[in-house]
Amino acid sequence: MTQGEVSYEELEEVAVRFGAAPAGEDDKNIPWGRWSFHPDGYFIRFLPQGYTRNNIQVYVPRDCLIEKDNLGRITAICDRNTRRIEIEYAQNPNPLTIAGDPQVKAYKFKKIRFINRMTIPPEMTTELVALWENIGYALVGKPSGKGKPSYNASFPGIDERYKKAHACAEDIDLIDGHLKIQGSTSDLINLTHLKYALFDIVHNDRSGKYRWARYHVDLVSNVWQYEFSRRAGTFVWGQTTDGADKSLFKVLLGYITRSFRPWSMANAAGNGKPTLDNTGNTSMPGSTGKQRGGNSNAGEADPCAQVQQALDFAKAVRDAYKNVDASKYSNGKEYNDAVIDELNNTLNKNGQASADPNSQQNAPMGTHETNCDLAPGGTTDAYDGDWNIYDNSTTQMFEDHIKNTYFNNGPDILWRAARAHEQSHMNTCRDKTGGGNTDGYKDYMNDPANYQKDEIAAYDEQIAKLQAWLDWNCK
Repeated sequence: MTQGEVSYEELEEVAVRFGAAPAGEDDKNIPWGRWSFHPDGYFIRFLPQGYTRNNIQVYVPRDCLIEKDNLGRITAICDRNTRRIEIEYAQNPNPLTIAGDPQVKAYKFKKIRFINRMTIPPEMTTELVALWENIGYALVGKPSGKGKPSYNASFPGIDERYKKAHACAEDIDLIDGHLKIQGSTSDLINLTHLKYALFDIVHNDRSGKYRWARYHVDLVSNVWQYEFSRRAGTFVWGQTTDGADKSLFKVLLGYITRSFRPWSMANAAGNGKPTLDNTGNTSMPGSTGKQRGGNSNAGEADPCAQVQQALDFAKAVRDAYKNVDASKYSNGKEYNDAVIDELNNTLNKNGQASADPNSQQNAPMGTHETNCDLAPGGTTDAYDGDWNIYDNSTTQMFEDHIKNTYFNNGPDILWRAARAHEQSHMNTCRDKTGGGNTDGYKDYMNDPANYQKDEIAAYDEQIAKLQAWLDWNCK
């Protein structure tokens, strides 16, 4: 071997033991994909693929909102970007009370509404909506463990839900004791109840109408993670708390996740966000007989997958513009509204929704209808920041702002293709406003047939650039 006469494969055969490691006395039963919480304020998990590769996923909770009624029941949750869940309870003055645990009650749902606001660059925003009526229920209140839920056909699975919620409540109390966290745990407990309730509704829905909703249930978990981090006084998106107690690291990992211990720590970043440094660190598997994982900072995102997704969405929008009969509408706005309805139906049917936590509420850009410049993508209050930069900077500075704000999480072709789309509109605008006719483009786009023609041409430009990039780079 010292003379280099042994191949890597031969050396591997001798040095690496294949097959499952024997069970050890201190083994922990760790479900695959279990998250651990780090006191620097992020959640982390390790997904090993053999001994040569260890995928690391890190999640930093974003600020979320919980709305409740006067009974303490959760009526809505949302994140700051794109997702919202609304709950309306049945008007029942006598909810089911758990025998032996009167502080825990079961309330039937009247309506459950999932809302996923999507942005398809450069200029399309739409909402996917899923609705269930008069189905399901949620427990409310902290289980003591003394309750004896009895079978009730109107509340299927109530015994199992009560047991799982009680186990979660015990873990939270254990952590609070070690970390000396003060304050009510009611929101965490009721979010746990809500997750079980919504999971049952969505996964038992056989209609096939809302396949994207299965991913939307994860919003409850994201809000739970945010609330946990907020109570612990650790990092949540946009703010940090100094002096996180690193000595509590093993306590957190041991009790909240029952997971293996990641040795990776976050460094303070200049922008107030945690950064992850895995160099020189290892991860501990749940089985004591298995090999520890050495980790690095090497990360990857699949640019081909990102561009393919952008291409698929651009094609879906273009097809919606093609499929809606423009002759049925009296003006461009009515036609465009019909296109959005058609697009929503298609996305619902295909089970597509935006799952990107970095997705933006705003459409990145549009075409100014009188001067034909690149402009912000809307006129509501949400676009005030973009309009302020547009009004007080050069054309190039505004373009740089749009690119850096809305297109900084993927390959440059996403920006260039979207920019080509908008340039198509700008060219039409300049053609129609020539000779001082400042309302020329506005009048042109008020005709549904013209609106259809202009949008299809713009999407053709965007699709052509995305497809060419894929053909060249992703064979």
